[in-house]
Amino acid sequence: MTPPAANPLVRQEKDRLSWRALLAILAVALVVGGAGVLASWRMALRYETPPLGQPASVNPASPRDVGMIDQTLIERDRYGQRLAEAKRRELSRYGWADRRRGLARIPIDEAMRLVVEEARR
Repeated sequence: MTPPAANPLVRQEKDRLSWRALLAILAVALVVGGAGVLASWRMALRYETPPLGQPASVNPASPRDVGMIDQTLIERDRYGQRLAEAKRRELSRYGWADRRRGLARIPIDEAMRLVVEEARR
């Protein structure tokens, strides 16, 4: 069987790009992108934080924590600093860790010195 003869009158059309359509799509993309950037910038201005050294405004009615996460601003709340100072004081003095079981607490510097002495023996 022989293949059918190609019809000389049938030809493929040349590929054409519509430059107007491409430019219109580009213009729309630029306008939408610019509008998005402008909207983002305006929203960011509303939530901008004050410069360093200036206190941030805090709503006093807002809850201190949400679930288990502390939600306070560092500039306004010194809880972490007070906790660290209390732990540092606890590490630098003698006391009972568990009196009933006979466990005593000694200053951390003293404990490290004793461990080093024991390791040298």
